Amino acid sequence: MSQKTKKTLRQKIIYYPQSIYRQWHAIAGLVASVFLVSLSITGIYLNHQSDWFKPTSKSSITSEGIKEVVLKPGDNHHLYVLTEHSLYETTSQFKVIKKIKTRYPSRHIADIEVTPTKIWLALENGLLLVSQHKNYKWDRIAVPDLNQVKKLSLSKNNHHIIVEGKKGIKISHSGGESWLPLYETTSTLTQVMRSIHSGWIAAPWLVYAHDLSALILIFLVVTGLIIFYRKFKVKTKKEYKKL
Repeated sequence: MSQKTKKTLRQKIIYYPQSIYRQWHAIAGLVASVFLVSLSITGIYLNHQSDWFKPTSKSSITSEGIKEVVLKPGDNHHLYVLTEHSLYETTSQFKVIKKIKTRYPSRHIADIEVTPTKIWLALENGLLLVSQHKNYKWDRIAVPDLNQVKKLSLSKNNHHIIVEGKKGIKISHSGGESWLPLYETTSTLTQVMRSIHSGWIAAPWLVYAHDLSALILIFLVVTGLIIFYRKFKVKTKKEYKKL
């Protein structure tokens, strides 16, 4: 066997596994790119759907995504309807009587409670909004050390308030002036992972950092596909010329 033949054989032994790895890397990248782009686009949409896709004035409130419906006390023909975009006072047939303005976007309202004299809104960040039925001028009550609120419960005289959140449940026997913990919980692995995935684990602005990362990922996938296609085209032309 000549030196040239030995050298050629040695190069094939060395570089053949690498070429196989490159081929599998390219195939795996092509398959993964479909799912990565899909996850990036749907993630951006879910984070901002309430801001980007607001209903028109002609659309029905039922198309806004109803979160909760509460009867107006003493009047079974009137409702309070909380949607992803707004809070409404309506008839029993969902005909809008009044669109109620709140200080915060309704998508951040976790629960609504109505008593004979007041309407209560619980925000996800642990803030309660309270108003009389007619004027809708909102007073704020802060629930300390409680975020990601899920449920609000009231006594008939509004004196006892129970708020359930991610870190546990707190109760007030003084109409919200002071709070006592009923019990406290620790975050589960699932809750932590969900917060990291959505971008809400540290601060709301982190969501936009996730959006930027998703856009960069889409850019990398698209440009990677272009580079792969160009290299594949050049390689095909070279092999064709050899024939």
